[in-house]
Amino acid sequence: MRQSLASPFALLQEPQTITSLKSVETVHQLRVALRTLRTLVRAFRKYFIDQAAVDEMEQTLAALDAAFQSVRDADAMIDWMLTLWTEAQAEPVDALQPLLAEVKAKQIEDRRQLAAALRSAKVKSQLNQISGLIVAGELDSVALAHFKNRLATQNLRRYKEIAREMRASGLKKRPANELHSLRIQAKEARYLASVSDGVKGLKLAAEAAEYAKLQDVLGAHNDLSVLSLWLKKSALANLEHEKPVAILQISLAQTQQQQLKQLKKLRSNYKK
Repeated sequence: MRQSLASPFALLQEPQTITSLKSVETVHQLRVALRTLRTLVRAFRKYFIDQAAVDEMEQTLAALDAAFQSVRDADAMIDWMLTLWTEAQAEPVDALQPLLAEVKAKQIEDRRQLAAALRSAKVKSQLNQISGLIVAGELDSVALAHFKNRLATQNLRRYKEIAREMRASGLKKRPANELHSLRIQAKEARYLASVSDGVKGLKLAAEAAEYAKLQDVLGAHNDLSVLSLWLKKSALANLEHEKPVAILQISLAQTQQQQLKQLKKLRSNYKK
């Protein structure tokens, strides 16, 4: 378990993370590491002796997660805007530049804030405390001896929760916020299954792969919901944006319908 906790944490501590934040892939890897760490801390918090320290740990990780989310949203918005514009076979991409410029300005500012968060003395100090809890072994060794059973129980519970949601009627008609909640469930289940696979003979690679498929479809759907909301606000704030926004919204709606069809196909993979 310590290794499972330490691996994603070590990635967040690497010194090159600050200077390489311009890379979309680096931001993605760090965000996955952070969210894996958050999932593990929640899953195993009862094994830490100092519960107050764990509370502070979770607050620090949540704040960093919010900063990473803002950066990731801007990256995804730019990618989707270019993709949707191409799919719409609309006017030359020059007509899209004013909208792209707004998002790129947000992208730059969000990266600056993320870099500042990772550089801050408070965050560095808290991450060092987290490192001490993990590496020094501040864990209840008696309770930890039974963690395989807890792993198996948690993974089974998460599977049942997701299967129930996937098998429920009206899946394709769910509002965006409910699909977003299902995405978060799939994400946390995936991270937990991935780190649990191979522990004391547990075999969860297949489940992790299924959760990944679900997370990808729901993640794309959520990206487009976030973009759609931003486009509406942009069109209201600037009349010159109305035409490109209208073109993007039509292509966006069509793409979301395709994603819902993919979601329905995944339904059969989840047993009651």
